[in-house]
Amino acid sequence: MALPVIYSSTDVLEFKRNKEASMEFTISSASILEMKHNLPLCFTIDPIYSTIQPPSNVIKVTYYPNSPFHFMMTNRTMKIDFSAKSAGSDNVVMLSVVVLVADKIMQEQEEMEEEKAKVNLYEQLECKICARKYSEDIEDLTPIVLNYSARNLPKNRVIIDMLCDLKRMVLSQTHGTCDDPLLPCYENDQHEATIHCTTCKEDFCNKCFASTHSSRILSAHQAVPVFEKPLGPPNCTIHPDHEVRYVCTDIKCQIMSKLFCEECKIGEHVSHTFEGVEQLIENNAKDVEDAVKKLKEEEAKMLNLKMEKVKKVLKSFDKYGNEYVLYVNAITQYFELKKASALKKFEAFVDSESAKTEQGMLNIQTHGDSIAALRKKLEKMLCRRQGLFDVKDEIDLAAKMSNLENEVNDDFNSLSHFCISYEMVTKPMLHPMFAKRERAPKQDDGVVEGKTPRKRTRAADDHEIEEITLE
Repeated sequence: MALPVIYSSTDVLEFKRNKEASMEFTISSASILEMKHNLPLCFTIDPIYSTIQPPSNVIKVTYYPNSPFHFMMTNRTMKIDFSAKSAGSDNVVMLSVVVLVADKIMQEQEEMEEEKAKVNLYEQLECKICARKYSEDIEDLTPIVLNYSARNLPKNRVIIDMLCDLKRMVLSQTHGTCDDPLLPCYENDQHEATIHCTTCKEDFCNKCFASTHSSRILSAHQAVPVFEKPLGPPNCTIHPDHEVRYVCTDIKCQIMSKLFCEECKIGEHVSHTFEGVEQLIENNAKDVEDAVKKLKEEEAKMLNLKMEKVKKVLKSFDKYGNEYVLYVNAITQYFELKKASALKKFEAFVDSESAKTEQGMLNIQTHGDSIAALRKKLEKMLCRRQGLFDVKDEIDLAAKMSNLENEVNDDFNSLSHFCISYEMVTKPMLHPMFAKRERAPKQDDGVVEGKTPRKRTRAADDHEIEEITLE
């Protein structure tokens, strides 16, 4: 099996002896790491847990020079150790980050140089005429560049950037706060508590502990890291002046509270089976620690494996991704085929109705020409006074042709008269308001004097009209 590899962004953390500061570094590994350190209580480490989950974590170390535990740094090599075991083997890989505190002389020299640089910076950030300090927030004190008209002077971004750097430098030296600390400091609930005062029975951050215990009478208080503070039992609910000592294990016990004190032992819980509360607290603490460890592993698994899976799923919905474009093309192609099919059916329908209408126009033109020919023949007979002695057939034909108006179809429908579905699944039908009604029979179409009228075909009429036209 391959040995695990541990990476650190630095090997040494160097602090100045009399200056409070925080430093961060990144520790990375594919395996779960165990973190141990021998730093005195004038240092705090975030996170405070000893187990570091993969793949990478930011470790923050804060130094408090005013802490009463400052003396514990003497004659000690301070370091933070990270170790990992290879799977199926007892081999251990270890990496150490050394923590150093600069001596006073070097620190004073650096402070003098820093103060000198700060003074030079402040000198650059003031007006040479009125000697007032520039400001990025106050309009009248915002520096400008004098190379445009007075109404439209641009801001001097160089000096404003220097002001921002100075503000960040000042803010970086202040103590950080936390909106929801795991263990709030007794003095400031926005500070993460790191030590427990065994005399005050309260939890403090290093800075607040140092400030509240700076007097001689309180300087003798003893403090331990918060993860080493004693687990004190609560007070008895029946006898509030007594601490809980036992836990009732009797299955027949009807009392709601299973935690009881010495008074309850000879009273309410007399002759009940029980066990010591210290052992219960210790067992529960181990169970909670195991639960936290499992949750951290599950959290890392959730963030690494399941989150990656969800990211892949989310990526499939990207409008610029391959899957999205594939479906868009498929949908477009599907409806393009539908569109082509519908347009083909629509064009066929239009061609059919257009042909019918053109044929109707031809029929009307033919009948019109026949009527004009007969009219012209009769006009010639009147003008020439010839053939008037035998005109019965022409008169009868003229009477018949005068009644052809109802025989020649001129009831054609425009395209807007049809109900057309866009998909063209069904053949277009006439709108009900334009549908043809059945023509009512004429009075002279019936039986005359009990005899059936002689049928005359359309072909015979057309033949007779054609003869007239040829004459």
